[in-house]
Amino acid sequence: MPNGTRKEKWLRRIRSAWRMAFADVLSLVSKYQHNVSTWLVQTVANEQAEAAGAIKDECDANLAEAMPVLNAAIAALNTLTPADVAVVKTMKSPPAGIRLVCEALCVIKGIKPDRINDASTGRKIEDYWGPSKKMLGDMKFLESLLTFDKDNIPPANIKVRIIPPPPGIGTACLSLISRYDSKIH
Repeated sequence: MPNGTRKEKWLRRIRSAWRMAFADVLSLVSKYQHNVSTWLVQTVANEQAEAAGAIKDECDANLAEAMPVLNAAIAALNTLTPADVAVVKTMKSPPAGIRLVCEALCVIKGIKPDRINDASTGRKIEDYWGPSKKMLGDMKFLESLLTFDKDNIPPANIKVRIIPPPPGIGTACLSLISRYDSKIH
């Protein structure tokens, strides 16, 4: 059996060498797997950071465009007097621009419209003029506009509707309407 023992020793050495080589291969695979996993996580994180940066840049650009309009609206709001509100409230058939502004105020304040019959079609339509007159009659109406939390309007109170601009609407509003019309549809 001397040949058998030599063969067995030789096989044991080969098996031992294979085990060590296999252990080394497993260690390398584990190391590379960890490196690949780390690289994938970093790649995905970088892509998400780039996407977030692009969204932030777009938001900053939109904000830079909207802030002058907001500031102009606040300045215009500061010029209103209770007498101005009383005049609007007494109108039986206000101009389209006033109706549009009052409707927008009702929507963002969560005031529901009246459902009335449309004289031309006979179908029920939403009409905000009645609720607008009630809103305008509130003694603290101007104060409520000045203190309105414009940064936290509930999503349920946001209503997007493209309306043809009434005559006499400012060019700033027209440019915003035309710019965002394609993004909304």
